[in-house]
Amino acid sequence: MNETEEHRQLHLEKQKTRNQSNETIEQRQIRLEKQKTRNQSNRSNKTEQQHQIQLEKQKTRTQSNRSNETEQQRQIRLEKQRKRSEASRVKKKFEKHTFDNIDIHRQNIEIQFSEAEEEASLDNSSTNENIIKKKNDSNYSCSPEPIPRELKEARLQKFLQQMSMSVLADATCAICNVRTPIQQSKKVPLSKIPNIHLLKVSDELKNLITNRPSSLSQHLDGNSTAILQNIQSNI
Repeated sequence: MNETEEHRQLHLEKQKTRNQSNETIEQRQIRLEKQKTRNQSNRSNKTEQQHQIQLEKQKTRTQSNRSNETEQQRQIRLEKQRKRSEASRVKKKFEKHTFDNIDIHRQNIEIQFSEAEEEASLDNSSTNENIIKKKNDSNYSCSPEPIPRELKEARLQKFLQQMSMSVLADATCAICNVRTPIQQSKKVPLSKIPNIHLLKVSDELKNLITNRPSSLSQHLDGNSTAILQNIQSNI
């Protein structure tokens, strides 16, 4: 083999790129996990000076690869780098959101637990007070007293007054034919009713008055009788 170390590294990088482009997602995850474990093991076994030397070699190798890559390879590399950066940002944002939700959920649980303890304490205190109150009330409880006779008689008398005929009786106005309780109605003399001669009598009432004047007069008071006589004189 006459190729230099640089060409050998470039050849290995190209081979590595081809292999990575053909692997599945599962294979890529397995390879990355193995590489991560291998890198952690190597870092733990080497000194700081060796680590710096390795970083310098890696930097030189990367610069050499970039100087020899085509424009298409450069675009592919930048696209992969952009996707890795975006995936890293999304992952960090998701982890932060998850941690914030966990903190909020834990705080809510603590608040609910504190409120539940406070309610339980209040319930126990209220229960104890009710027990003591019932116990004290049972010591001083007495049988119900009978209703006083005077109160029963007063209520009965009030009921009879409200249900008597004098209270329930009503009257009908001979002018407007409106029925109202007698206690609320007012008797007005016929002579004080203005323009009584303008009152019009329906045909039905005329027939009723003409046909049965004697039977109607038995159920009319003084004002109604006077009105009836006035109507008869105008028929």
